[in-house]
Amino acid sequence: MTSRTSVRGRDYYFSTRDLVLIAVVSAAGGVLSTYVGYLGNLLNKAFGVPFGAGQWMAGLHVFWFVLVRVAVGRTGAGTLAGVIKGVVEMFTGSTHGLPIVFISAVEGLLVDVVLLPFRRPSLPALCLAGGVASASNVLVFQALYFSGVSWGYIALMTLFAFGSGVVFGGYFADGVLAILEEARIIRLKAKSSAAGMPPSRTQGPAASTGAPEANAPGAAAMAPTASGAPTAAGAAAGTGAEAWGAAGTRARARAEVEPIARRSSRRSSKTRLALTLLMSLALAGGAVYYYVEVFEPFWTGPTCSVEGKVANPYVYRPADFENEAVTVMAELKGQVTYVPPTEYTGVPLARIIEKARPDVSAARVRVLASDGYEAEFGLDDIMKNRAVILVRDAENLRLIATGYEGGCWVRMVTRLVVE
Repeated sequence: MTSRTSVRGRDYYFSTRDLVLIAVVSAAGGVLSTYVGYLGNLLNKAFGVPFGAGQWMAGLHVFWFVLVRVAVGRTGAGTLAGVIKGVVEMFTGSTHGLPIVFISAVEGLLVDVVLLPFRRPSLPALCLAGGVASASNVLVFQALYFSGVSWGYIALMTLFAFGSGVVFGGYFADGVLAILEEARIIRLKAKSSAAGMPPSRTQGPAASTGAPEANAPGAAAMAPTASGAPTAAGAAAGTGAEAWGAAGTRARARAEVEPIARRSSRRSSKTRLALTLLMSLALAGGAVYYYVEVFEPFWTGPTCSVEGKVANPYVYRPADFENEAVTVMAELKGQVTYVPPTEYTGVPLARIIEKARPDVSAARVRVLASDGYEAEFGLDDIMKNRAVILVRDAENLRLIATGYEGGCWVRMVTRLVVE
Protein backbone atom coordinates (compact mmCIF):
# COMPACT_ATOMS: atom_id res chain seq x y z
CA MET A 1 0.00 0.00 0.00
CA THR A 2 2.87 2.34 0.76
CA SER A 3 4.88 1.82 -2.41
CA ARG A 4 5.00 4.61 -4.96
CA THR A 5 2.89 4.39 -8.09
CA SER A 6 4.74 4.81 -11.39
CA VAL A 7 2.97 5.83 -14.57
CA ARG A 8 5.07 6.22 -17.75
CA GLY A 9 8.21 6.55 -15.71
CA ARG A 10 6.79 9.19 -13.35
CA ASP A 11 6.69 8.42 -9.62
CA TYR A 12 3.77 9.51 -7.47
CA TYR A 13 3.95 9.97 -3.71
CA PHE A 14 0.55 8.37 -3.05
CA SER A 15 -0.73 5.34 -4.90
CA THR A 16 -4.25 5.26 -6.31
CA ARG A 17 -5.23 2.92 -3.50
CA ASP A 18 -3.81 5.36 -0.94
CA LEU A 19 -5.83 8.23 -2.38
CA VAL A 20 -9.04 6.22 -2.45
CA LEU A 21 -8.52 5.16 1.16
CA ILE A 22 -7.82 8.73 2.26
CA ALA A 23 -10.89 10.05 0.43
CA VAL A 24 -13.30 7.41 1.74
CA VAL A 25 -12.15 7.55 5.37
CA SER A 26 -12.00 11.36 5.42
CA ALA A 27 -15.47 11.69 3.88
CA ALA A 28 -16.87 9.30 6.50
CA GLY A 29 -15.29 11.42 9.22
CA GLY A 30 -16.78 14.60 7.75
CA VAL A 31 -20.29 13.17 7.50
CA LEU A 32 -20.15 11.83 11.06
CA SER A 33 -18.88 15.10 12.52
CA THR A 34 -22.40 16.34 13.29
CA TYR A 35 -22.96 13.14 15.26
CA VAL A 36 -19.77 13.78 17.25
CA GLY A 37 -21.06 17.29 17.95
CA TYR A 38 -24.33 15.78 19.15
CA LEU A 39 -22.44 13.55 21.60
CA GLY A 40 -20.52 16.57 22.84
CA ASN A 41 -23.75 18.50 23.40
CA LEU A 42 -25.16 15.59 25.38
CA LEU A 43 -22.15 15.76 27.69
CA ASN A 44 -22.51 19.52 28.05
CA LYS A 45 -26.15 19.04 28.98
CA ALA A 46 -25.30 16.25 31.43
CA PHE A 47 -22.76 18.48 33.20
CA GLY A 48 -25.02 21.53 33.03
CA VAL A 49 -22.58 23.73 31.08
CA PRO A 50 -23.01 25.42 27.66
CA PHE A 51 -19.66 24.11 26.42
CA GLY A 52 -16.42 22.49 27.57
CA ALA A 53 -17.48 19.03 28.72
CA GLY A 54 -18.11 18.10 25.08
CA GLN A 55 -14.34 18.18 24.51
CA TRP A 56 -14.33 14.62 25.87
CA MET A 57 -15.59 13.65 22.39
CA ALA A 58 -13.07 15.75 20.47
CA GLY A 59 -10.77 12.76 19.92
CA LEU A 60 -13.31 11.23 17.55
CA HIS A 61 -12.55 14.03 15.09
CA VAL A 62 -8.84 13.12 14.91
CA PHE A 63 -9.44 9.36 14.96
CA TRP A 64 -9.77 9.43 11.16
CA PHE A 65 -6.45 11.22 10.64
CA VAL A 66 -4.52 8.73 12.78
CA LEU A 67 -6.25 5.83 11.03
CA VAL A 68 -5.34 7.13 7.57
CA ARG A 69 -1.78 8.12 8.48
CA VAL A 70 -0.90 4.65 9.81
CA ALA A 71 -2.82 2.72 7.13
CA VAL A 72 -1.18 4.64 4.27
CA GLY A 73 2.19 4.87 5.99
CA ARG A 74 3.21 8.19 4.45
CA THR A 75 3.70 11.61 5.96
CA GLY A 76 1.14 13.99 4.53
CA ALA A 77 -1.73 11.52 4.58
CA GLY A 78 -3.04 13.01 7.83
CA THR A 79 -2.95 16.56 6.47
CA LEU A 80 -4.71 15.60 3.24
CA ALA A 81 -7.33 13.72 5.25
CA GLY A 82 -7.81 16.81 7.44
CA VAL A 83 -8.50 19.06 4.45
CA ILE A 84 -10.94 16.61 2.86
CA LYS A 85 -12.78 15.97 6.12
CA GLY A 86 -13.07 19.70 6.76
CA VAL A 87 -14.54 20.36 3.30
CA VAL A 88 -17.05 17.53 3.66
CA GLU A 89 -17.99 18.71 7.15
CA MET A 90 -18.51 22.26 5.89
CA PHE A 91 -20.86 21.13 3.11
CA THR A 92 -22.85 18.75 5.33
CA GLY A 93 -24.09 21.36 7.75
CA SER A 94 -21.25 22.48 10.03
CA THR A 95 -22.17 25.57 12.03
CA HIS A 96 -18.59 26.88 11.77
CA GLY A 97 -18.48 27.35 8.00
CA LEU A 98 -15.14 27.77 6.23
CA PRO A 99 -12.99 27.92 9.42
CA ILE A 100 -13.75 24.25 10.07
CA VAL A 101 -11.58 23.36 7.04
CA PHE A 102 -8.61 25.18 8.58
CA ILE A 103 -9.20 23.63 12.01
CA SER A 104 -9.44 20.13 10.56
CA ALA A 105 -6.32 20.65 8.40
CA VAL A 106 -4.31 21.75 11.46
CA GLU A 107 -5.36 18.61 13.34
CA GLY A 108 -4.28 16.39 10.42
CA LEU A 109 -1.00 18.27 10.08
CA LEU A 110 -0.18 17.75 13.75
CA VAL A 111 -0.80 14.01 13.42
CA ASP A 112 1.74 13.97 10.57
CA VAL A 113 4.28 15.99 12.55
CA VAL A 114 4.11 13.90 15.72
CA LEU A 115 4.31 10.60 13.80
CA LEU A 116 7.07 11.81 11.46
CA PRO A 117 9.94 9.96 13.25
CA PHE A 118 8.13 6.60 13.26
CA ARG A 119 8.13 4.00 10.49
CA ARG A 120 5.32 2.06 12.22
CA PRO A 121 4.12 4.12 15.20
CA SER A 122 3.73 2.37 18.54
CA LEU A 123 0.65 2.76 20.74
CA PRO A 124 2.23 5.52 22.91
CA ALA A 125 3.14 7.45 19.74
CA LEU A 126 -0.42 7.17 18.44
CA CYS A 127 -1.81 8.34 21.79
CA LEU A 128 0.52 11.34 21.77
CA ALA A 129 -0.43 12.25 18.19
CA GLY A 130 -4.14 11.91 18.93
CA GLY A 131 -3.87 13.96 22.11
CA VAL A 132 -1.87 16.82 20.57
CA ALA A 133 -4.08 17.04 17.47
CA SER A 134 -7.29 16.93 19.49
CA ALA A 135 -6.12 19.58 21.96
CA SER A 136 -5.21 21.93 19.10
CA ASN A 137 -8.87 22.50 18.22
CA VAL A 138 -9.43 24.37 21.50
CA LEU A 139 -6.49 26.70 20.89
CA VAL A 140 -7.37 27.31 17.23
CA PHE A 141 -10.99 28.07 18.10
CA GLN A 142 -9.82 30.46 20.79
CA ALA A 143 -7.53 32.21 18.30
CA LEU A 144 -10.36 32.56 15.76
CA TYR A 145 -13.16 33.50 18.17
CA PHE A 146 -11.36 35.05 21.12
CA SER A 147 -13.76 36.53 23.69
CA GLY A 148 -11.70 36.91 26.85
CA VAL A 149 -12.28 33.47 28.36
CA SER A 150 -9.99 32.83 31.33
CA TRP A 151 -6.83 30.93 30.51
CA GLY A 152 -7.59 28.51 33.33
CA TYR A 153 -10.83 27.45 31.65
CA ILE A 154 -9.10 27.17 28.28
CA ALA A 155 -6.42 24.98 29.88
CA LEU A 156 -9.12 22.74 31.36
CA MET A 157 -10.85 22.32 27.99
CA THR A 158 -7.48 21.65 26.35
CA LEU A 159 -6.80 18.94 28.92
CA PHE A 160 -10.21 17.36 28.24
CA ALA A 161 -9.53 17.41 24.50
CA PHE A 162 -6.04 15.93 24.95
CA GLY A 163 -7.43 13.08 27.05
CA SER A 164 -10.11 12.40 24.45
CA GLY A 165 -7.45 12.33 21.72
CA VAL A 166 -5.39 9.81 23.70
CA VAL A 167 -8.42 7.52 24.08
CA PHE A 168 -10.10 7.83 20.68
CA GLY A 169 -7.27 9.05 18.45
CA GLY A 170 -4.69 6.71 20.02
CA TYR A 171 -5.99 3.65 21.85
CA PHE A 172 -9.21 3.25 19.86
CA ALA A 173 -7.51 3.92 16.51
CA ASP A 174 -4.78 1.38 17.28
CA GLY A 175 -7.41 -1.23 18.16
CA VAL A 176 -9.33 -0.59 14.93
CA LEU A 177 -6.10 -0.85 12.92
CA ALA A 178 -5.32 -4.18 14.61
CA ILE A 179 -8.78 -5.52 13.71
CA LEU A 180 -8.46 -4.37 10.09
CA GLU A 181 -5.01 -5.93 9.84
CA GLU A 182 -6.18 -9.20 11.40
CA ALA A 183 -9.05 -9.31 8.89
CA ARG A 184 -6.49 -8.65 6.11
CA ILE A 185 -8.36 -5.56 4.97
CA ILE A 186 -5.16 -3.54 5.26
CA ARG A 187 -1.50 -4.47 5.56
CA LEU A 188 0.70 -2.46 7.89
CA LYS A 189 4.46 -2.21 8.23
CA ALA A 190 6.01 -4.50 10.84
CA LYS A 191 6.79 -2.88 14.16
CA SER A 192 10.41 -2.72 15.23
CA SER A 193 11.58 -4.31 18.46
CA ALA A 194 12.30 -2.10 21.46
CA ALA A 195 16.02 -1.95 20.63
CA GLY A 196 15.42 -1.55 16.93
CA MET A 197 16.91 -5.02 16.26
CA PRO A 198 15.28 -8.23 15.06
CA PRO A 199 14.33 -10.75 17.77
CA SER A 200 17.19 -12.99 18.93
CA ARG A 201 17.15 -16.64 17.91
CA THR A 202 18.56 -19.64 19.76
CA GLN A 203 20.90 -21.66 17.66
CA GLY A 204 21.65 -25.33 17.98
CA PRO A 205 21.07 -27.77 20.79
CA ALA A 206 23.64 -26.05 22.97
CA ALA A 207 21.41 -23.04 23.30
CA SER A 208 18.52 -25.16 24.53
CA THR A 209 20.37 -27.63 26.76
CA GLY A 210 23.29 -25.58 28.08
CA ALA A 211 25.78 -28.35 27.21
CA PRO A 212 28.63 -27.61 24.77
CA GLU A 213 28.49 -29.39 21.44
CA ALA A 214 31.28 -31.64 20.33
CA ASN A 215 32.78 -28.89 18.21
CA ALA A 216 31.98 -26.09 20.66
CA PRO A 217 34.85 -23.96 21.95
CA GLY A 218 36.53 -25.66 24.88
CA ALA A 219 34.98 -29.09 24.21
CA ALA A 220 38.08 -30.63 22.66
CA ALA A 221 40.39 -28.67 24.89
CA MET A 222 38.80 -30.17 27.95
CA ALA A 223 39.70 -33.70 26.85
CA PRO A 224 42.14 -35.26 29.39
CA THR A 225 45.66 -36.38 28.46
CA ALA A 226 46.72 -40.02 28.43
CA SER A 227 47.72 -39.76 32.09
CA GLY A 228 44.20 -38.68 32.97
CA ALA A 229 45.10 -35.08 33.86
CA PRO A 230 43.75 -32.28 31.76
CA THR A 231 46.20 -30.27 29.73
CA ALA A 232 46.96 -26.64 30.58
CA ALA A 233 44.91 -25.58 27.58
CA GLY A 234 42.05 -27.73 28.79
CA ALA A 235 42.22 -26.22 32.26
CA ALA A 236 42.22 -22.78 30.79
CA ALA A 237 39.28 -23.65 28.62
CA GLY A 238 37.32 -24.90 31.60
CA THR A 239 36.30 -21.37 32.41
CA GLY A 240 34.85 -21.05 28.89
CA ALA A 241 32.88 -24.24 29.36
CA GLU A 242 31.50 -22.98 32.67
CA ALA A 243 30.45 -19.72 30.97
CA TRP A 244 28.79 -21.78 28.22
CA GLY A 245 26.89 -23.69 30.84
CA ALA A 246 25.79 -20.47 32.53
CA ALA A 247 24.57 -19.15 29.17
CA GLY A 248 22.61 -22.34 28.70
CA THR A 249 21.00 -21.89 32.12
CA ARG A 250 19.96 -18.37 31.18
CA ALA A 251 18.59 -19.66 27.87
CA ARG A 252 16.49 -22.25 29.71
CA ALA A 253 15.19 -19.53 32.04
CA ARG A 254 14.23 -17.38 29.06
CA ALA A 255 12.53 -20.35 27.42
CA GLU A 256 10.42 -20.79 30.57
CA VAL A 257 9.55 -17.10 30.86
CA GLU A 258 8.78 -16.38 27.17
CA PRO A 259 5.62 -18.55 27.00
CA ILE A 260 4.26 -16.70 30.07
CA ALA A 261 5.01 -13.35 28.41
CA ARG A 262 3.33 -14.51 25.20
CA ARG A 263 0.24 -15.63 27.11
CA SER A 264 0.10 -12.29 28.91
CA SER A 265 0.45 -10.47 25.58
CA ARG A 266 -2.35 -12.54 24.06
CA ARG A 267 -4.62 -11.75 27.02
CA SER A 268 -3.82 -8.05 26.66
CA SER A 269 -4.58 -8.19 22.93
CA LYS A 270 -7.90 -9.91 23.54
CA THR A 271 -8.84 -7.32 26.15
CA ARG A 272 -8.01 -4.48 23.78
CA LEU A 273 -9.93 -6.19 20.97
CA ALA A 274 -12.98 -6.57 23.23
CA LEU A 275 -12.82 -2.91 24.32
CA THR A 276 -12.43 -1.73 20.73
CA LEU A 277 -15.41 -3.76 19.56
CA LEU A 278 -17.49 -2.56 22.52
CA MET A 279 -16.65 1.08 21.78
CA SER A 280 -17.37 0.57 18.08
CA LEU A 281 -20.78 -0.97 18.78
CA ALA A 282 -21.69 1.78 21.24
CA LEU A 283 -20.73 4.53 18.79
CA ALA A 284 -22.47 2.80 15.89
CA GLY A 285 -25.66 2.34 17.92
CA GLY A 286 -25.61 6.00 18.93
CA ALA A 287 -25.09 7.04 15.31
CA VAL A 288 -28.11 5.01 14.18
CA TYR A 289 -30.28 6.68 16.83
CA TYR A 290 -28.96 10.14 15.95
CA TYR A 291 -29.53 9.89 12.20
CA VAL A 292 -32.95 8.25 12.59
CA GLU A 293 -34.41 10.28 15.46
CA VAL A 294 -32.50 13.57 15.72
CA PHE A 295 -30.74 14.59 12.53
CA GLU A 296 -32.49 16.89 10.07
CA PRO A 297 -30.79 17.03 6.65
CA PHE A 298 -29.87 20.56 5.63
CA TRP A 299 -31.00 19.99 2.06
CA THR A 300 -34.68 19.85 3.09
CA GLY A 301 -34.58 23.63 3.50
CA PRO A 302 -35.08 25.74 6.61
CA THR A 303 -38.07 24.31 8.44
CA CYS A 304 -38.90 23.85 12.09
CA SER A 305 -41.56 21.75 13.78
CA VAL A 306 -43.64 23.34 16.53
CA GLU A 307 -44.91 20.66 18.89
CA GLY A 308 -45.60 19.66 22.49
CA LYS A 309 -48.43 21.11 24.57
CA VAL A 310 -50.05 22.93 21.68
CA ALA A 311 -53.49 22.66 20.06
CA ASN A 312 -52.15 23.25 16.55
CA PRO A 313 -48.76 21.60 15.96
CA TYR A 314 -47.30 22.53 12.59
CA VAL A 315 -44.10 22.93 10.55
CA TYR A 316 -42.78 26.47 10.49
CA ARG A 317 -41.51 27.85 7.16
CA PRO A 318 -40.09 31.38 6.90
CA ALA A 319 -42.00 32.05 3.67
CA ASP A 320 -45.31 31.72 5.54
CA PHE A 321 -44.39 34.60 7.89
CA GLU A 322 -42.71 37.04 5.50
CA ASN A 323 -45.08 39.88 6.40
CA GLU A 324 -44.44 39.47 10.15
CA ALA A 325 -40.65 39.77 10.13
CA VAL A 326 -39.00 42.37 12.36
CA THR A 327 -35.46 43.75 12.58
CA VAL A 328 -33.57 43.87 15.88
CA MET A 329 -30.14 44.98 17.01
CA ALA A 330 -28.48 42.23 19.07
CA GLU A 331 -25.06 41.63 20.62
CA LEU A 332 -23.76 38.10 21.21
CA LYS A 333 -21.78 37.82 24.44
CA GLY A 334 -20.70 34.22 24.83
CA GLN A 335 -18.04 32.61 26.99
CA VAL A 336 -16.13 31.66 23.86
CA THR A 337 -17.63 33.78 21.08
CA TYR A 338 -18.32 37.49 20.84
CA VAL A 339 -20.24 39.23 18.04
CA PRO A 340 -20.65 43.03 18.23
CA PRO A 341 -24.09 44.63 17.87
CA THR A 342 -25.54 43.56 14.53
CA GLU A 343 -28.90 43.89 12.82
CA TYR A 344 -30.92 40.69 12.36
CA THR A 345 -34.24 40.26 10.56
CA GLY A 346 -36.58 37.42 11.40
CA VAL A 347 -39.89 36.32 12.87
CA PRO A 348 -40.53 36.73 16.62
CA LEU A 349 -40.48 33.41 18.41
CA ALA A 350 -43.59 34.53 20.28
CA ARG A 351 -45.55 34.79 17.03
CA ILE A 352 -44.43 31.33 15.87
CA ILE A 353 -45.53 29.76 19.15
CA GLU A 354 -48.72 31.82 19.24
CA LYS A 355 -49.90 30.25 15.99
CA ALA A 356 -49.57 26.78 17.56
CA ARG A 357 -51.93 27.84 20.40
CA PRO A 358 -50.01 26.63 23.49
CA ASP A 359 -51.90 24.98 26.34
CA VAL A 360 -52.65 27.11 29.39
CA SER A 361 -50.61 24.70 31.53
CA ALA A 362 -47.48 25.11 29.39
CA ALA A 363 -44.61 26.82 31.21
CA ARG A 364 -41.53 26.60 29.03
CA VAL A 365 -40.27 26.21 25.47
CA ARG A 366 -37.24 24.23 24.36
CA VAL A 367 -35.38 25.22 21.20
CA LEU A 368 -33.56 22.20 19.72
CA ALA A 369 -30.90 22.09 16.99
CA SER A 370 -30.14 19.32 14.51
CA ASP A 371 -26.88 18.48 16.32
CA GLY A 372 -28.63 17.93 19.64
CA TYR A 373 -27.88 21.31 21.18
CA GLU A 374 -30.80 23.03 22.94
CA ALA A 375 -31.75 26.08 24.94
CA GLU A 376 -34.69 26.48 27.31
CA PHE A 377 -36.80 29.58 28.00
CA GLY A 378 -39.74 30.46 30.20
CA LEU A 379 -42.84 30.57 27.99
CA ASP A 380 -44.20 33.75 29.59
CA ASP A 381 -40.88 35.54 29.08
CA ILE A 382 -40.78 34.58 25.40
CA MET A 383 -44.38 35.59 24.72
CA LYS A 384 -43.64 39.07 26.11
CA ASN A 385 -40.33 39.52 24.29
CA ARG A 386 -40.64 40.28 20.57
CA ALA A 387 -36.87 40.76 20.24
CA VAL A 388 -36.18 37.01 20.42
CA ILE A 389 -36.47 36.04 16.76
CA LEU A 390 -35.91 33.11 14.40
CA VAL A 391 -33.88 34.13 11.35
CA ARG A 392 -32.90 32.36 8.18
CA ASP A 393 -29.18 31.53 8.19
CA ALA A 394 -28.29 30.19 4.73
CA GLU A 395 -30.15 26.86 4.58
CA ASN A 396 -30.81 26.74 8.31
CA LEU A 397 -32.74 28.57 11.00
CA ARG A 398 -31.03 30.42 13.83
CA LEU A 399 -32.44 31.74 17.07
CA ILE A 400 -31.30 35.27 17.93
CA ALA A 401 -31.89 35.50 21.66
CA THR A 402 -31.65 39.25 22.17
CA GLY A 403 -30.92 40.07 25.79
CA TYR A 404 -29.86 36.53 26.67
CA GLU A 405 -26.35 35.07 27.14
CA GLY A 406 -24.57 33.55 24.16
CA GLY A 407 -25.42 29.99 25.18
CA CYS A 408 -29.09 30.72 24.43
CA TRP A 409 -28.40 31.58 20.78
CA VAL A 410 -29.06 28.41 18.80
CA ARG A 411 -27.96 27.54 15.27
CA MET A 412 -29.57 24.94 13.00
CA VAL A 413 -32.93 25.05 14.83
CA THR A 414 -35.22 22.17 13.87
CA ARG A 415 -37.74 21.87 16.71
CA LEU A 416 -39.67 24.08 19.11
CA VAL A 417 -41.14 22.03 21.95
CA VAL A 418 -43.69 23.62 24.27
CA GLU A 419 -43.91 21.90 27.66
